[in-house]
Amino acid sequence: MEILPMEPPEARSCVINWYKSLLDDADPEVAHEYEVSRDRLLHDMSTRQTLAELSQTPLLCAMLSALYSAGCLDSAPETRTDLYQQVVGALVFRRDQARLAWHKDSSMFVGRERIQVLQAIARTMTDKSLSVIPIWRVRPGQIAGPVAAVDVVESRLQTMPTASVTAHEALSHLVNRSCVFRDVGAGEGQFVHRTFQEFLAGQEYAYIEDIDTLLDHAHLPSWRNTVVFAAGTCGRAGASRLVKGLAALAAKRRPERREILILMAECIGSAGPLDDDAATAARALVPEVLPPRNHAEGESIASLGDELVSWLGTCDIPDIEALRASLHACGIVGSARAMAVVHRFSQRPEANEAAEDFLRLWQRFDPVTYATSVLANLDFGNRKIVIGSPRALPGVASLQGARRFRVDIPTVDLRFLGTLPDLEELDCRAANLVTADGIDGVPRLERLDLSMNPHLHDISLVKAVEGLQELNLTGCSALGDLSALVGLRRLRALSVSGCSAVVDFSFLPRLSQLRTLWLNDCTITSLSALRQLEDLRSLFADAAEPIRELGDLTSLSRVRTVVRSC
Repeated sequence: MEILPMEPPEARSCVINWYKSLLDDADPEVAHEYEVSRDRLLHDMSTRQTLAELSQTPLLCAMLSALYSAGCLDSAPETRTDLYQQVVGALVFRRDQARLAWHKDSSMFVGRERIQVLQAIARTMTDKSLSVIPIWRVRPGQIAGPVAAVDVVESRLQTMPTASVTAHEALSHLVNRSCVFRDVGAGEGQFVHRTFQEFLAGQEYAYIEDIDTLLDHAHLPSWRNTVVFAAGTCGRAGASRLVKGLAALAAKRRPERREILILMAECIGSAGPLDDDAATAARALVPEVLPPRNHAEGESIASLGDELVSWLGTCDIPDIEALRASLHACGIVGSARAMAVVHRFSQRPEANEAAEDFLRLWQRFDPVTYATSVLANLDFGNRKIVIGSPRALPGVASLQGARRFRVDIPTVDLRFLGTLPDLEELDCRAANLVTADGIDGVPRLERLDLSMNPHLHDISLVKAVEGLQELNLTGCSALGDLSALVGLRRLRALSVSGCSAVVDFSFLPRLSQLRTLWLNDCTITSLSALRQLEDLRSLFADAAEPIRELGDLTSLSRVRTVVRSC
């Protein structure tokens, strides 16, 4: 059985639900700290590609939530290597510290020793192209057969003169307590995430300065991450030798030249300063692979940071796919210089074809500046703009040409809309609204969905939207006063199903153009007032209480459907 990776919305829900169990039982001060750490994790997941990748695994998503809640991780590490050092270090060592979970074996087996043992296991598995490894020997004293993790640990401990644990104690601790290497059944062990094995193996190759092995395998996709992680930890001399070796390899292996040069760019971004020869080779060769052709290449070369941005800003963008990949890379970099390049991209003739890609970057930059300098240059037409991050809210009012919005995040009211003269449709389903304050800033709105907001109790300002044609209030159970709807003379479709607090429906006859009306699960006992709605075509009135008075509805001869509770 294989556990499929979670999609970003699923990972986000996993984090929210994990924290909910903490918040339900926490006092107000502690609850606020949990909310801050939860929001920081959600932000980092949406802006850091590597963290998003880790959060796709349910176990790691839960572990990241635990580590953030305990303050075991610093926010937004500079590089991918830095992030893995923090995550692996927290899982291997600081988790026990935070929980004060000290045992005899853990107090004798210190953090650095645990990392060194895991590095040895990772390198052995990588050398032998293994994704799983036997944990113990099949029989005590067995020599023949496949290498077992316990053999690797024993061999490593012999090179560590200060270690005071046996191979069995060390391996038992790592399997049972580290959350990095685990027993997957049938006596086999595996790193909890493939990239953990790649990171630890890369650190091992860097530590023993085995650059030759890295170069021998650099053309293989399965070794890419290991090579990059090694570049991030092997020091100036090792990184320079690796970069020069990759340049030479690219010259020899013409069919894989582009892939090798992209790998070299990743290594440059992961490493620190290089020697003069390696830096010269980098400057000459990296522009050859720009712009990126797809998202995967964009993610790879984004490790170059602002140096990449400088190159991207001057290179030719041949087609829409290259534009999308370049935007993706700029979003990962996320700097002021990156946004300046995105601004130039937004002025290109084909920019509107990549409108969704521009929107995805909204949360990566200052929301107001990005909206005014980038999004304002695009024609979204009838495309629905989805607001999926709280960071985007301050920039919404800057999108003066927007016609359709969907709000996918909790928000108390609608004042973030500001004044949007062209907005025609607003979808705020299940947005946790309390009031509709701010709706008066969109006077030309035609379609409004406020359904499934059980705490919404005030929509008085809806009366300012006189051109409204469709209004959905389904499930707004706290809403008791609908008198503000009286002035909506152009309203053609209305749902108040589930508005159980409403007892006064005298406003309905004033909605003279109403054609479709939902009254399901409402506290209404008489439909007699509806006989004045001559344009009504569809009526759904499966009321919460028996309807005692139907009234004279013969004038509604054109009504196609009546569902009633009598």
